[in-house]
Amino acid sequence: MRPHPATVAIVAVLPLALLGCSSDTSTDTSAATTDSPPSTSEATGSPAASATPTDTNTDTAQAADLPDPCTLLTPADLAAATGLTFPDGAINEDLSSPERAVCDWVSDDPYATAQTLITPAGDFDAERDLAAQISGDTLDVTVPGADQAYQTPEGSIVAMEVGDLFVQVAYIPSGPGNVNDATLQLAQIAVTNL
Repeated sequence: MRPHPATVAIVAVLPLALLGCSSDTSTDTSAATTDSPPSTSEATGSPAASATPTDTNTDTAQAADLPDPCTLLTPADLAAATGLTFPDGAINEDLSSPERAVCDWVSDDPYATAQTLITPAGDFDAERDLAAQISGDTLDVTVPGADQAYQTPEGSIVAMEVGDLFVQVAYIPSGPGNVNDATLQLAQIAVTNL
């Protein structure tokens, strides 16, 4: 069973925490451009934030029939949940495609990143199984408005099925630590703003 396109962004976001939030822009983003299941080496590849996001008005990579992922969170939402200052979100054209819309917010001081991803809903259980293979066991969480949801260990990612959409919210802080509460708060806001 083939996982849906959100798998790639999960793989792209997780290494950010593993690599100490490196902002190196010279890394390879080839793992983010395939719909096939990632290999173990891709799980330790380039972070999503290494791609250079562009203005949210650019629609070349964003799916026309998906909601704009940059409207799911605001800098004020991010500040309230994390205590950090974030600029406006920007479409990540390297990770976005006709089946996947991705928005990034990057804080500089300290370095941290947030990301929203929207795809058409697929096989939620297969997606969750793959996330568990990459990041460890996942936990059931309740997000008002979501049909079902899970969170990865330490809370960096909340993935949800909301009607006919798969929505993923990620928050990667500048250092290690549990961010369950912050990411879950952002996920609740994202669902409200859909």
